[in-house]
Amino acid sequence: MSIRNQLFRSNMLVVVTAILLLLISIAVIIGVLRVSYDSEWQGMKNLDEQLYDIQTALGELDLETDSVDEQLSGLMSSLQLYGYDLYVRKDGKLYMSNLSKQELVVVQALDFEQLRTVHESVRVAQSRNRTVVYRLILLNGERYDLCAISEKSSLKMETFDLVQMFVLSFAALLSISVAIIFLLSRYFSHRMVDRFMIPISKLVDGAERVQKGDLSEMIYYSEENEFSTICNSFNDMQRSLSRERERSRAYEQSRVEMIAGISHDLRTPLTSLQGYLKGVLDGVANTPEKRERYLRVAYEKAADIDILLSKLFLFSKLETGNMPYDFQLIELHQFLEHFVRQEREEYGDQIAGLSYENYAPDVIVELDADQMRRVLENVIQNSVKYKKDGPPMITLEVYRAGQDIVYLSISDDGSGVDQRDLPHIFENYYRGGENKSRAMEGSGLGLSIVRYIVEAHHGSVRAESNDGLEIIISLRIKSRVKQREESEADHEKSVDC
Repeated sequence: MSIRNQLFRSNMLVVVTAILLLLISIAVIIGVLRVSYDSEWQGMKNLDEQLYDIQTALGELDLETDSVDEQLSGLMSSLQLYGYDLYVRKDGKLYMSNLSKQELVVVQALDFEQLRTVHESVRVAQSRNRTVVYRLILLNGERYDLCAISEKSSLKMETFDLVQMFVLSFAALLSISVAIIFLLSRYFSHRMVDRFMIPISKLVDGAERVQKGDLSEMIYYSEENEFSTICNSFNDMQRSLSRERERSRAYEQSRVEMIAGISHDLRTPLTSLQGYLKGVLDGVANTPEKRERYLRVAYEKAADIDILLSKLFLFSKLETGNMPYDFQLIELHQFLEHFVRQEREEYGDQIAGLSYENYAPDVIVELDADQMRRVLENVIQNSVKYKKDGPPMITLEVYRAGQDIVYLSISDDGSGVDQRDLPHIFENYYRGGENKSRAMEGSGLGLSIVRYIVEAHHGSVRAESNDGLEIIISLRIKSRVKQREESEADHEKSVDC
């Protein structure tokens, strides 16, 4: 699972848990309030039923002058059965009551004018959280205010206790919910941190190993997430560094061998040059013919030194990317035909033959003619140099592969190259197999120069060894049609400008 999905999943779990806890808290609070409310409301229903009886008792009361006290005493006894007290005023003064002194003080402070009703009607009211059932009776010109009073309210429930219960319940459940959410968040955070720190620790250890030069141990990480990609990339980097290290070692070894070969190559002609010049100076060449021969040999040795230094200078420019190229559209057949004619005259008896076959006529390629001529000369010189038993027979062939690629093959009839050395013959300073013991015969730069120049032409080069060595160069075709289209496009652009 990816890190993004893991983070999303953890956050969603925390959010869902918080929502569930919130809903549970609300449900619990509502349940508690409902129980309390139902209990209180049941009391109110009971009070309502009692009120009906109280109203009935007051409504049916029919005072008679000679039995007022008796009837009021009977009413008082009846009301006590319902938890009510009787308070009676006559003409504004206390006439009868079974209230306590404290309750009497409270009731006497009531505003009876607000309770006034028409004669003989019964009214239910609330004052100071007390239920009051009131009836006014006028008897023989006297006014009687009858009040049945209960200390419990039947018109509304006490809200303070419920609010207090709600606040306490909400605070307790909120505290528990916050604590659970905090613990869950801490758990998921630790879990994610552990998942992050394991690969990070592996990467830090790997970086320290690489810094110390140890490229042998790879990072093993089995999870499938973004860190696995990073660890795999780190391992790829280690493998690449390891390959580069091996390549650098081989490069340095080849360079050492190349320097040894170049030193020998330079020492040999320099020694000969010094010897022949000294022979001239010391008078050993005492005839005009001898002196001319000595000077000619000295010139040839100086020319060999110049060729070797030129090759080193050329390779240096190729390796640093400072070689200038002059690319032109050239018909490949004409270029090779001219080259073969020149090489036959130049090499003479050094080659047994130089044949040329073209199976792809009218092919136009983009070349730097001088550099491509150097490529072909290096290949031919390589064949001449390493042919053991006499001059080599060299064959040039041109053939197409599809519409865009043309192959140029240069093969000889020499002993070829060992298959183990074949992939490396284009590497810098490489001389494989038996050629390693023949450092004086080459610098190991010829085929490296070939590879550099061919790749600069956006081509490729490879070698095959089968009854001799075959070098195969691939180049991109630039047909006459394409050339004409580009010329027309350039002309249209110039017209538009």
